[in-house]
Amino acid sequence: MKGLKKLLPIAVTLALVLTLLVPMTALAASFTVTDTLSTYVKSTADNHTIGFDTVAETAVSGTITITFPAGFTMGSVAFGDIDLSVATVDKLLAASPGTGTGTAIGVGVAGQVITFTLNDTDVIAAAAAMTSVSFSVEVMT
Repeated sequence: MKGLKKLLPIAVTLALVLTLLVPMTALAASFTVTDTLSTYVKSTADNHTIGFDTVAETAVSGTITITFPAGFTMGSVAFGDIDLSVATVDKLLAASPGTGTGTAIGVGVAGQVITFTLNDTDVIAAAAAMTSVSFSVEVMT
């Protein structure tokens, strides 16, 4: 019985650590983001090509956000400055999401964040290859 009392806290601790660690490791291993810059020149507007594969389905009216760290100046970036392709298919973008199948994905820029909002009908499947290209963000740091 004494051996069980000593072993129980160790077993519970190990179970908790494994429960928390394994899912995070699996998620981290399955999500990769690339950001390719066109010039790499400080204090100069630069085109970014950001690529990633979605980990889970993005639902109807769902959002995908890209957040730039401090030191990046977004300037006047708007939906017309951004191209988005999903699984090699270019998507229609607008200031707000559309209504119905195949209509626009809404794009908003606030501070350091670009938010893509799906329309009220379409989804983006899990593991879809996403690429956002051709928007300029000035690096000030």
